[in-house]
Amino acid sequence: MENLIIIISAADISPAIQIARNLPSYTVYTFDPILVDQISSSGLENINFIPFDNCPLYHELDGSAHSAAFDLESALDLEVREIVPEVSIAGWQHLNLYYILIALKWYTALWENLGNKLAGTKVHLFICDTPGSYYFNSYIPSILLLWYLKCSDIEFSGFTYGSKDEDTHLIPELSEENPNEELEQLLIHLPTCWYDIKYFFQEMISTGKTLINIEATNFNIPLPAIRTLALVEAGNTLSGLPEEIRNRIHDFSIALMEKLDQIFAPYLVIPNYRQRQIRHLTNIYCAQLVTYYQLSRYFEKSKPSRIILSDHDAGFHGPIISFAQKHSLPVIFLPHSKCVNDIEFKYRNITVLSHPIHGQEIFDANRKSVLNFKIAYPETFSGSTIVSEIKNDFAVAQFAVSQWSLFHTLPTLHARNTADRCLVQ
Repeated sequence: MENLIIIISAADISPAIQIARNLPSYTVYTFDPILVDQISSSGLENINFIPFDNCPLYHELDGSAHSAAFDLESALDLEVREIVPEVSIAGWQHLNLYYILIALKWYTALWENLGNKLAGTKVHLFICDTPGSYYFNSYIPSILLLWYLKCSDIEFSGFTYGSKDEDTHLIPELSEENPNEELEQLLIHLPTCWYDIKYFFQEMISTGKTLINIEATNFNIPLPAIRTLALVEAGNTLSGLPEEIRNRIHDFSIALMEKLDQIFAPYLVIPNYRQRQIRHLTNIYCAQLVTYYQLSRYFEKSKPSRIILSDHDAGFHGPIISFAQKHSLPVIFLPHSKCVNDIEFKYRNITVLSHPIHGQEIFDANRKSVLNFKIAYPETFSGSTIVSEIKNDFAVAQFAVSQWSLFHTLPTLHARNTADRCLVQ
């Protein structure tokens, strides 16, 4: 019987090398063209790239995953409404759920379309022993394959690798008293703004307001010389909350787990792995709920005048925006990479700033257009091929909005020409 090594992720290559050493012969299958060169350079032999010709079209997969994530969130929100009537959790994990659903939909289709090529072989597959989170490597692809092999009566051996750490859920350290109650504050949280963070930071500093930065669990961008709320274990903070709140979060957790189990049962059939995925998601939701309560406590006496977020939700956008909505606080969205994605929340007091290259409307979770203004980035063209008229026009456009007083004059912001730029009075 032919030994077939399946490599789904680049992280599978190292354990595949170890298994291959003990096999008399083998063939490697991979379904990702990006991995072919990496596998070849690893020393593994007999590599076959198997194209997924009938794969879902990206725009259809993207649309269906967003739609399914919104439906899932609506169901969860309805399930816990009586437990936490003071807040809606819709949108709180949209991006995370979106990526998990992308993986479930893609790999279910992959094995249904190409699994017949594995018949008559002994399959060696590798399981990253971590629940699905964003687009990070997880056990979702290989567990779907494992179940296909089992149902198709194809012989296989499974090997686990990677971290089992799924119970660590961090939240901002909001347990202390707010030392800036007498000052006007900007609450900022800018995960993934790798490219323009220096520019953004300079403009925020220039407002003269007190900046309070929330560190991100993933994709964090360090901001020196300002107060940063570091991350702590959610469990440690939970134990210090009033008993009524602790009981509410406990009931919230149970309701979520039961509903998530119903939703994920058709996808993750193996109970142990489904329960681990559900526990992982539930723990994140509970940590987010603790964050929401802590924000309300920390800013009880003095609310931030504005909240500045990047458009990439690394996990805290949900409770932050719910806090903003409760107190009618304006929220400004900055692009993590020039352009801005649609917003997964329904809160209407959000203003988006984006690069002029963005060129299209931005919508919220209700598919309503969001107020959007263009940023004049401090970028210059180089080279002698640009005609003087273009240079001059660009200089004028830069001068018009070169000084971002948006953070402290947004209520008086008026668009003279929203298609091109905005002017601050």
